[in-house]
Amino acid sequence: MTNTTPTAPAEYRTSELRFRNRSNPRYRLDRNRPVKVYRNLSSKCFSIMQDGIVKAHSNAVCLKDVDWKVSQKGRNRVIRDGKKNVHAFSIGLLRDSVRLAKAEQVWYNPYLDIHFQVVRNGAAVLVRQSAAAVMDATRKLTLTSFEKEAGQ
Repeated sequence: MTNTTPTAPAEYRTSELRFRNRSNPRYRLDRNRPVKVYRNLSSKCFSIMQDGIVKAHSNAVCLKDVDWKVSQKGRNRVIRDGKKNVHAFSIGLLRDSVRLAKAEQVWYNPYLDIHFQVVRNGAAVLVRQSAAAVMDATRKLTLTSFEKEAGQ
């Protein structure tokens, strides 16, 4: 896989959040606490979870202080059953926008990889944490930056 992502700093925005149930306080999103984000393959967007509940969906999500997690039990189930399930997440603080320095494309394939990865100098490198991330379902792109920009 070649790295064709932008290397110059760029600003990205979270698109409109589609909340599941605005009238129920259980579905309110606390932006001061981390969220879990995963790619929703059936809705072709990203689902945003907090407290184990999907609270919103969005076509583009910006996160800060990101942990990249893959459940190995879930991955093994995908390989064993040949059916996709939710087992890989980006966990971080939801932001309206982030500025990425030296953006790198992130990918994960449960059949080939044990964790999220980026390409560096032609080799795959595991990703466990990053300063910021942008997930864009419309462009089918997930970018991350390991460097913090001034003001973030």
